[in-house]
Amino acid sequence: MENVIIQQTRWSASSLIAFRLIFVYFVIYIVPFPLGWIPFAGLVLQPLSNLSFNATEHFGRMIFEAAYVSPPASTGSGDTMYNYVQLLLGVCLTFVIVFIWSLMDRRRNNYDHLLYWSMIVMRYYLATIMLSYGLAKVFRTQFPPLSLFNLNKSYGESSPMGLLWTFMGYSGVYSVFAGLGEVIGGVLLFFRRTRLLGALIVVMVMSHVVVLNFAFDVPVKLFSTHLLLIAFLIMTPDRKRLLNFFILNKSADPVPVKLLYNSQREKWIYFVGKAVILVYMVSQTFINNLSTRDSMAEYFSQVQREPTINGTYEVETFVINNDTLPPTQGNTRRWKEMTITGQKIELQNMDDAAISWHFLGNVGYRRMIIHSPDLATNGQFTFTSDSSRMFMEGLLHTDTLKVVAKRKTDSEFLLVSRGFHWMNEYPFNR
Repeated sequence: MENVIIQQTRWSASSLIAFRLIFVYFVIYIVPFPLGWIPFAGLVLQPLSNLSFNATEHFGRMIFEAAYVSPPASTGSGDTMYNYVQLLLGVCLTFVIVFIWSLMDRRRNNYDHLLYWSMIVMRYYLATIMLSYGLAKVFRTQFPPLSLFNLNKSYGESSPMGLLWTFMGYSGVYSVFAGLGEVIGGVLLFFRRTRLLGALIVVMVMSHVVVLNFAFDVPVKLFSTHLLLIAFLIMTPDRKRLLNFFILNKSADPVPVKLLYNSQREKWIYFVGKAVILVYMVSQTFINNLSTRDSMAEYFSQVQREPTINGTYEVETFVINNDTLPPTQGNTRRWKEMTITGQKIELQNMDDAAISWHFLGNVGYRRMIIHSPDLATNGQFTFTSDSSRMFMEGLLHTDTLKVVAKRKTDSEFLLVSRGFHWMNEYPFNR
């Protein structure tokens, strides 16, 4: 924000058109930034948001007719049909606006000043997004630590996105490391002298994020791709310098600039104004992430206080028809483990074969009903449980059954207990 380019250049016709297209498209895309940071701006922006929604709805029904699907309440997905229609509408509006702009501004030689100021807006937009996502990883609100729900679920039952969230949630070190890359890149973008380094870091970080989103079917593909494109655009004015430095082994000349302020007083006004803006934006991002972290901590604490029988249990005693079966390896009648998750119970026998049964349990009445996958066999039990054990008694088809099972804690899962080792005599890959 403190410098403008000295010389006035003459752009080619293709450069003028390309700039208009990119400028209009990304203005449409990032609006209402930065107005959304202004207190009470929602009073003005909400009607505009409603107008945008109605225009997108009408456009979607006009183009796709009955095939168009209205967006439900917020789902957390940024790749809904509505988002793609919104993208298509933005592209169409861009071409219409650029056509009119080109007719009305045929004698323009360049857009040096508009390019400069639009780069500032893009820098600040990308920086705030990077800070938000980066701090979400640092505070572990985006990828929280693994819960018993994650640990009890098999890989095969996980969605690709769920597998990625488990992978990221396992290691707090990796999550914080990934977040710091986004935070550092975002902070560097706020300042002119470091904005190119910040853009380079964001390109590296976001390239990884975009690949993960596509590879693991995370519904933030459109948004993350746009962030990566913005990072590339911020680097565009330095493309020749980057080519000379990284590829051609030539010297990269500094960018000629001049100060925006002409006096000491104007200088102080500028720096104080910029400091206020940065402190406000960064502090709000911190506060939002801290609030989210506290809300998540309270939620998980409440979940842990509520009575539940979900979890994995190691069967210690198994009595069928008054006959106690020992934990002999290969026994196909004796249960080895049982895992309860919602409306499913997975029963693993001593030969390690596992079958997922339908499950219905009521903690208040201390009763449970299980059905085999083909519904041919069912069992009805009464049970009692505490934080460490479950005691079941009832009828499985025509057999009487008594089971004592020990609840497995987080630390008993290999994924949690294995930990880190400097030395490994052999690969511990299981």
